[in-house]
Amino acid sequence: MKRVTYKIFFIIFSIAGNSFAGLHAQSTAGAKNNTRPNVIYIFADDLGYGEVGCYGQKRIKTPNIDRLAAEGMKFTQHYVGTPVCAPSRCNLLTGQHSGHAYVRGNYGLPGYVENKTETGSFPIPESTPTIANVFKQAGYATAAIGKWGLGNYDNSGDPQKHGFDFFYGFYDQRHAHNHYPTHLYKNGKWDTLDNPVIDPHPNLKDKKVTPEDVKGYIGKVHASDKMTENALQFMQQNQKGPFFLYLAYTLPHAALQVPQAEIDYYKKAFNEKENLTISGYTPVNYPLSTYAAMISYLDKQVGKVQDQLKKLGLDKNTIVMFCSDNGPAGLTGERNNFFNSSGSLSPHPNLKDKKVTPEDVKGYIGKVHASDKMTENALQFMQQNQKG
Repeated sequence: MKRVTYKIFFIIFSIAGNSFAGLHAQSTAGAKNNTRPNVIYIFADDLGYGEVGCYGQKRIKTPNIDRLAAEGMKFTQHYVGTPVCAPSRCNLLTGQHSGHAYVRGNYGLPGYVENKTETGSFPIPESTPTIANVFKQAGYATAAIGKWGLGNYDNSGDPQKHGFDFFYGFYDQRHAHNHYPTHLYKNGKWDTLDNPVIDPHPNLKDKKVTPEDVKGYIGKVHASDKMTENALQFMQQNQKGPFFLYLAYTLPHAALQVPQAEIDYYKKAFNEKENLTISGYTPVNYPLSTYAAMISYLDKQVGKVQDQLKKLGLDKNTIVMFCSDNGPAGLTGERNNFFNSSGSLSPHPNLKDKKVTPEDVKGYIGKVHASDKMTENALQFMQQNQKG
């Protein structure tokens, strides 16, 4: 999906249950015992910089993510390589910026048929090294769970050809547009879920949305729950470690689908009236409450991972990172204004009814002006090519 957004990428780095000082002490102790830390990298989908409490969110509850920040450290100048899903993931996993990375856009391969044939996204070559290859060489068990977006199980982009021992989730990003799919994939095999057939790409242009339309996009088994279930199993099976878990949730991306109980909490908190509309790809009747519920549901998944670490006694020797593949899907509109999704880093802040102060102005002054860099490079080019 094409997006025009300001992509600020953030990362929260933590030794689960410990402060940064604890990280240093634990690493030293681990070195003495010849133990290597487990690593869990949690990747959210289209989560805004300002949509979690530790980055200033006031309306949406994210206690588990906030705990990671409080007990660990925040990286406030950490940016994605590309402002859309697939290339951002390619940048992350290969360590290459967009000028060298093989995947540079969201390109779905032809032949895709909804709920039947997921052909996958443009695949990375089998020769492409990833961070999982590096972990494998160091003796780690590795898993990729969630949204892949870099190929399919039947081509060169299969994650199991790129250092991952185990895969569960969505290979194809189009398939991932539905949080209640009929199936996910486990190591290339179809894993059936107890959900009805749902078309996440309906043609609802000029259609008046009804409550029945909304009901048609509700299933029984949420994809994120299955991702977490498999993540917890992987952690248990590899508790003697070390392991690397790349956990790429599809929340809170686009289609607003989440269990009703989660929505009801925010309907009451926001006092939101029914507003039948199209949001993302699908119909929804409480767009603000549903979006907030999706982020809190993501936070609950993070909490389950934290609980499993503690249960298995791994919380003292596991590095947990949390980040988003890019910023919120769009800078304008009621939702982003309501939640201030880009937080303090939005180039289009919501200053309605706010008395502007000198400090507000200072917040938009930097050191290097873009036009100066353009001119610098233009002059260099002219000098290098002065002989024509």
